[in-house]
Amino acid sequence: MEMQSTHFFRFAKDKSIEMSFKANAFSLSLEQVIRRRQVFLRIINILLILGRQGIALRGSENEAAYSIPDTTNHGNFLEMIKCQAVFDPILAAYVEEVVKKSQARHENIRTAKGGVLRQLSSANPL
Repeated sequence: MEMQSTHFFRFAKDKSIEMSFKANAFSLSLEQVIRRRQVFLRIINILLILGRQGIALRGSENEAAYSIPDTTNHGNFLEMIKCQAVFDPILAAYVEEVVKKSQARHENIRTAKGGVLRQLSSANPL
């Protein structure tokens, strides 16, 4: 009988740890959903302002997010996002996150292209 109660408590303890982990993961994803909704509402608000004023959204070039920190003009939409991010910490954090991801993607693509070119140049011709 002693062995069964020990096993039961161990099972109950493991379940509570698992439930605690799931609850923690759920609360993290819920926070992420709330934060992204807040960002989405800010972006929609900027789009509505630009649309009401009849202002074009993009600039003269297609640019990636990794170029946002540059001082060049990125077009009306991205410039409005940058302007709003100066005063809005939620939007600023999101822009920073997007820029970091874009920079990492850009570096991965550059290194992958370089690796392929090196492999092609070092391959023995037939």
